[in-house]
Amino acid sequence: RLAEREGIHILPLVIEGGDMLVDPEWFQSFAKTLIHTLRNVIVHGIEDSEERIDLGKEQYGSIQFSIRMAGDQICLTISDDGRGIDPERIRSILVEKGLVETAVAEHLTDEKTLDYIFTEEFSTKEEVDELGGRGVGLSAVKSALEEMGGAVQLRTVKGRGTTFEFYFPNASI
Repeated sequence: RLAEREGIHILPLVIEGGDMLVDPEWFQSFAKTLIHTLRNVIVHGIEDSEERIDLGKEQYGSIQFSIRMAGDQICLTISDDGRGIDPERIRSILVEKGLVETAVAEHLTDEKTLDYIFTEEFSTKEEVDELGGRGVGLSAVKSALEEMGGAVQLRTVKGRGTTFEFYFPNASI
């Protein structure tokens, strides 16, 4: 519904895996925060149809969910085929908003730069609205994940998409 409201066209969600049992009470606090990840994918990641066609992409964006075992951990992956995240733009915003000094930003690796999207008060939106801009969404996701003993890895390619990998200790039933 959010994608429709924003004029973003997406294919039906692809969900792979999911055949493992977990304690719903244990997983619930993190599951409630997943809306923030999806909101970011739709609002920031997936281009509108016209932009996608201009870029040589399919008209409809794609979002995939998968859940699998990764060693002794559960890995939930959310990926899209959108615009990706530009580390240079993140660095600029960090400096512009006074969250990082220019000299520090210039020496941040792309990986360290991307970590800032999970910090409280960071947002790429210039104005606050009902969909975001307050800088609490992804920080809430990371906080809930860390409370469970989990971690997140982010992979992104500008113009190709972003993948969030959430790792949890295996607290299956």
